[in-house]
Amino acid sequence: LYGILRVFRRRVRHPDAWILAEDFLYIFACFGALLWIAHSWNYGRIRLYMITGILIGFLLYHVLLSRICSFVTDHIMMVFLFLNRIIWQTFLWPGKKFMKSFVKILKNIIRTVRIINSRL
Repeated sequence: LYGILRVFRRRVRHPDAWILAEDFLYIFACFGALLWIAHSWNYGRIRLYMITGILIGFLLYHVLLSRICSFVTDHIMMVFLFLNRIIWQTFLWPGKKFMKSFVKILKNIIRTVRIINSRL
């Protein structure tokens, strides 16, 4: 999950405060998952082998899978952003262009009505 967060940070620029908040929420979610597992399986006791297993899992992920997961997630994000751009250009952008021209026409009509009213 953290690999997805890393790729998202690379693709979408974030201020430092947002990165800090994202990290805090991620750590909070991991801690909550640890407490839930401890409560469900060990009667609420956090055991040393659980913490050791989590640390070994983090290290193995970082050494073995981090680059592969980042590569795959990065390409999935690129496809998502490409499809988002196509949808924007196909459906939303022409509507925005139409609305701008429609507003411009309405402003011209309002200006004409004001000129006519001022002459009366």
